[in-house]
Amino acid sequence: MTAGWRDDGMARGPARLLTADTLWPLAVLACLFAFVATCPIRPQDFWWHLKVGQEIVQTHRIPQVDTFSYTMPGAPYPSYNVYWLADVALYRIHALGGPALSLFAHALLITGTYLLLCLVCLRLAGNARMATAALVAAAALGFENWNLRPQALSLLLFTLTLGLVYAFRTGARTSRWRLAAFPALMLLWVNCHGSFALQIVMLAVWLVETVWERCRIGPRSRREVWAPAVALVLSAGAMLLNPQGAGIFAYLGEMAANPAVRQLQEWAPASLATRDGIAFWVLAPLGLVLLLWAGRARSGLFHWLMLIAFGLLAWRTGRAIVWFGLVVAPIIAELLPRVLERRGPCRAAHDALPPGERVVLAVLMLCFATLMVVSLPWFKDRLPFPAQKAGLISAETPVAATSFLLQHHLPPQVFHSADDGSYLIWAATPQVRVFADPRIELYPARVWDAYHALSRGDAGWQRTLDAYGVNTLLLSRRQQPGLVAAAAASADWQQVYADSTSVIYVRRGTRP
Repeated sequence: MTAGWRDDGMARGPARLLTADTLWPLAVLACLFAFVATCPIRPQDFWWHLKVGQEIVQTHRIPQVDTFSYTMPGAPYPSYNVYWLADVALYRIHALGGPALSLFAHALLITGTYLLLCLVCLRLAGNARMATAALVAAAALGFENWNLRPQALSLLLFTLTLGLVYAFRTGARTSRWRLAAFPALMLLWVNCHGSFALQIVMLAVWLVETVWERCRIGPRSRREVWAPAVALVLSAGAMLLNPQGAGIFAYLGEMAANPAVRQLQEWAPASLATRDGIAFWVLAPLGLVLLLWAGRARSGLFHWLMLIAFGLLAWRTGRAIVWFGLVVAPIIAELLPRVLERRGPCRAAHDALPPGERVVLAVLMLCFATLMVVSLPWFKDRLPFPAQKAGLISAETPVAATSFLLQHHLPPQVFHSADDGSYLIWAATPQVRVFADPRIELYPARVWDAYHALSRGDAGWQRTLDAYGVNTLLLSRRQQPGLVAAAAASADWQQVYADSTSVIYVRRGTRP
């Protein structure tokens, strides 16, 4: 294993940092920041988490039941106990600076995650270009999961855990007291997002590899079993420090078995029909080839187990492709230089550059820094973005339609798209209750069956609306074209509002 920097020239002062190799990771990270900072807030998850954070801050307690819908009022919703800390953070940031500060903080979080990953890869590869190649691979596998939601914080916690594991494995200067970082990370993670169990997977893989090396090599092995064992025990104990206590295990089981969750497209197996799915089916075989080419003695059991465990997870559900990207990047960074060394030395060019070339590099670095500044959310309204990137809040969010709904006191109940339900929870409760929203596991199959049948405008749609007492339709043109057409053709419904995203119909005879 690599114990330190292979490229000693990279650590010899500021002059040595001004190289073409240094420009590669800076360019990728600057572009990554600009991409995330200019992505508007999507309607699906952010808004209902924001509302829950507001309730926690104002009431000083975590809600336990649903108070936002009229289809499942009072139903237990244990997921509040898992997201509560992230929800409070989201609300505090939004209350301080609105959508612009929320997007800025999110861009810093995502960029910081991949900066840490780049540093891990750079230490393993000893070569900035190899580390950058690994970083690009991780970004290609992750960009579909960079939406503003609590999962973003878990990406940082995952990368911090991964970096600590590699630091211990490669013999870096890590004292035993740094083992306390693992339960500290778990304490944050278990109160922010349901992916916290991935830390236990990483630590278990590290322990299995260490035990295997001790058994294979014997006392000559420098691997200390106590380090991963202590980290695993402490983290498992910290996992219980959440509002549900040991009930967190039952929660994980229920989420994994929930049929409504499993039917979501983002939880479907990795597919060539999605961009991150294509990246997965390209890079997963590449990781396997690197492991085989490097040989068992050089690749190590840790790499094999991590690639298999997270590869199978990503294959089973596309939502996990982002985790596979974070795992495969260090594997590429460590093994690719070793494979290339078989064909000749693979060295980074770090000799001193002529003054003219240093000026060119400095100008390029300044350009990338300028890109990051220009892409800040506060400057977004001055730039010519396409429609899908314009604004701080995405055009698909029914901001104007919701304002019209509230200003004209349209009659309840309201039927709408599930994605729009998230924004309605934030902007319209308690005046308006939702039919369904992205809290997928809250609603049973009968509600989702009715929702999909209504959205398609299936036969009997008016009887279903009658059964739920629906008097107002706030419909998404993109997601519910069937019901839009059916309501337009019905004499029982009157259109009262329309824009490029939404259309509102009211049942005739019910307007105040």
